[in-house]
Amino acid sequence: SMSGGTKYYVGGVYVFQRTGTSWGQTQRLVPADLKEGESFGASLSVDGDWAVIGSYDSFTHASHVHTFHRSAGTWAETGALPSPVTDQGDGYWYGYDFGSSVALSGDTFAAGVDDAVALYTRVDDAWLLTSWVSNASPEMRGDNVALQGTTLVVGSPQINVGYVFMFDTTPSCQGLVATVVGTPGDDRELPV
Repeated sequence: SMSGGTKYYVGGVYVFQRTGTSWGQTQRLVPADLKEGESFGASLSVDGDWAVIGSYDSFTHASHVHTFHRSAGTWAETGALPSPVTDQGDGYWYGYDFGSSVALSGDTFAAGVDDAVALYTRVDDAWLLTSWVSNASPEMRGDNVALQGTTLVVGSPQINVGYVFMFDTTPSCQGLVATVVGTPGDDRELPV
């Protein structure tokens, strides 16, 4: 920090509301334990009155997923979940870190972490780690996640090719449903 208590690289999530045809900022969300270098807002997913927001500390390489709830039009933080694993990759590739990708659907959210995806379920106002999705393929990473109901989709970009993995996350059938592999190519020679 510099003198005066200014913190740098903290990030923030800005909430806007539309009135007629105009948009106006109504709130800036920051975590209760705001730290310099946190990059709060690295990822974001909203469903109804709940939001999950990823943060990545560029100094310590620690990362969190923060949960927010909206009541009477105002968002308030309800928790900050640390990474459930201690090894978060090399700290240089952003996508390996917990919460660099998040997806919320109803009472469940998915958070990418290294070569897996952590699934959390809301019980009252608490979010509990309920399962892992991993080991689908050596190419799977939690770089990009999407969640709709019980269908989880994980995007794993690689050099010159990309992979998409689709999972059924119902308790009776937690497993890989499909894998899509992009056509290999030289990404340096894309038409402009």
